[in-house]
Amino acid sequence: MIYLSNGIISAEISELGAELKSLKKDGFEYIWCGDARVWGDTAPVLFPTVCALKDGKYILDGKTYEMTKHGFVRGKEFAVESVSDTSVTLFCRDNEATLKVYPFSFEFRVIFTLIDNSLKVEYKVNNKNDREMYFSVGAHEAYATPEGIEDYDIIFPNKEDLETVLLAGGLLQNSTRTIGKNTEYLPLYDKYFMLDTLIFRNLRSRELVLKNRKTDRAVRVEFPNCDYLAFWHKPSAGYICIEPWSGLPDRVDTDQDIKTKEGIITLAPRSEYSNIHTITI
Repeated sequence: MIYLSNGIISAEISELGAELKSLKKDGFEYIWCGDARVWGDTAPVLFPTVCALKDGKYILDGKTYEMTKHGFVRGKEFAVESVSDTSVTLFCRDNEATLKVYPFSFEFRVIFTLIDNSLKVEYKVNNKNDREMYFSVGAHEAYATPEGIEDYDIIFPNKEDLETVLLAGGLLQNSTRTIGKNTEYLPLYDKYFMLDTLIFRNLRSRELVLKNRKTDRAVRVEFPNCDYLAFWHKPSAGYICIEPWSGLPDRVDTDQDIKTKEGIITLAPRSEYSNIHTITI
């Protein structure tokens, strides 16, 4: 476990999956505890796919590959490339096992940096191939809501038409459900999550605040380079996952070709991709 502190906030990060396990200020824990009786994770990193593939498979250049939900790095042991009191860079790369399911040579880094009362999280992907590489990447942090999510609001800086894409078996359907119109507020209710995840495609906002309306305790999440945003929660559990994504689940009518998958990132040969989101207490 890696421990970071700058005297204002502290963080703990596991080398397994480069997963954020704790984020504290003034003794209060802002990350879900990872209770395995409810949901054992805390903040999985999603790469090289986000959410579900149809039948757990994709096609590349006519060949079919199998891939687990959310990709495979959440189950990989990362190496510590560099570390200080306030920052750590965790590193993994392809190996014989990954090449069987994802035929690309890559380097993947997750960089955590404490700055004042913020935690900056950067994902870096290096394409080590002489051909284009296709992937998605996303965050899945679970924020502690010990009072229950119904004491909390999501607040956007811009007025939004909140239309969530409906899911069938974890796949995108060709229909949406409106849960708010021309509003800056999304009050959280357990009922929203009885079926599945809330996924928004076309938000104007690239940041939000999760705020307890009774105590005013709040967390700001900024995601300037993520085109999609998801929320997930197990009804009655003490957390809400706020998930900035650069990528989406498969559509129900997908042809499974990864090159034309909605939201897929195409990275040029021998080049680097970076995506940063920031958590501020």
